Amino acid sequence: MGTLKHRFSSNTGLLDARGTAQVLCSLSARFSAVEFADYCTIAEQVVLRDQIIIVGKRDRLSRAQALALKPFFDAGIFVSLDEAFKIPELASDPRQLRATISAIERGLTTATVEDATFEARRVLGGEAHFGIPATPLLRQLQHFGLVRRPCIENTVWDLAAQYRRLSDIAAEIRRHYQAMAALPQVAIPPIALRAIQRSKTFEQIVFEIFELRKEFTPLRTHLREIEDRLREGRLSPTDALELEKTWRERWVRIADRLQCSSRLALARTSLPLLKEGAKIAMAVIMQDAKEAVAATFGLLSAGMDTLEDVDVLGTLQVRPVHRSVSNFLSASDQDLVRSVARIFETDFVRLDGDMRALAYQPGSPWRLAVDGHQTQTAQNAPQKQARPQWPAPTRQRFDLPQGNHSSIRQPVSNSNRKPPGWSSL
Repeated sequence: MGTLKHRFSSNTGLLDARGTAQVLCSLSARFSAVEFADYCTIAEQVVLRDQIIIVGKRDRLSRAQALALKPFFDAGIFVSLDEAFKIPELASDPRQLRATISAIERGLTTATVEDATFEARRVLGGEAHFGIPATPLLRQLQHFGLVRRPCIENTVWDLAAQYRRLSDIAAEIRRHYQAMAALPQVAIPPIALRAIQRSKTFEQIVFEIFELRKEFTPLRTHLREIEDRLREGRLSPTDALELEKTWRERWVRIADRLQCSSRLALARTSLPLLKEGAKIAMAVIMQDAKEAVAATFGLLSAGMDTLEDVDVLGTLQVRPVHRSVSNFLSASDQDLVRSVARIFETDFVRLDGDMRALAYQPGSPWRLAVDGHQTQTAQNAPQKQARPQWPAPTRQRFDLPQGNHSSIRQPVSNSNRKPPGWSSL
């Protein structure tokens, strides 16, 4: 397994070449909600990361896809490394697979099931080889356990901070441990929406993103600082989490000066967890949350004679988890939101409805993925059922699950909007 420790900044990201290129290309031709959310994620990564490793064979890209990535390579932000690595196998959840097919038919994404599969496999393989946390795009989270994996890994770190021996943790999990650790969040500027608002054409957005990258250098520097401090010494899990907490408190003071209205979650991972990423994702799919946590500790202790010190976790690394959908839905600046409809030449009400469908429609594969970490997957094994039904295209907003939705934005309302009750997308 390779490492980028001596070649790149500690604040280095990882994206899939074809998936990233496809997001940029498809949006230039036709708007789709998932690809728009992924465009926002890519924009945030470009602004917040010093560099981003691009995995996948660039010579296999079409001319249009290569041209879409060219400005980022020319600016030195994207870096392609000609290193071969193992591509792991992945299984899918049949229930989410059916929902994915229905979502594709509905036009919410241009990513086929095969695209999502290969991209997710390459991302996991790149993580294990290079030893850096990847940024899976929403188009890659349709039917894998990647959405719930950060919650599992955060829980692993929280337990390691409470117990010094893996055997004690294993016993605790078997007894009664049920709760999944919440992902801590920090405020960030509405990077993608602001770049879109400043642009007159779709092609101009990338250059506005580069300008924002210059403006928000303090946030990028701050991410590098926490990674450097975490790696400069062999901290115990307790010490590492305390340092992370102090760092987040400092981030708040910086964010206040930069008019930050969006949210970014910060998940915890480490080199051993990255190495076992595909197996952890499989455990999430096949088992309930508690058993997935237990399986993760089992992977860490594999090959050891006895279950010993939690230092087997290694050095804590920070994995940004982007909230592109919930950030869009909670944006209070109507001009920012309406600029999206203008640039992408799409109806605002339809745009709003499609984005809300990702978050609230019960049959959404992304909603299923998010809800999965709150339920026991093993007890809800996929059963033969009808394919989830999506509403027909309409200019009216989508119906929402039953409940009080007074805080949810109406498509044409100018009132302030609150973030969704859950913010996992």
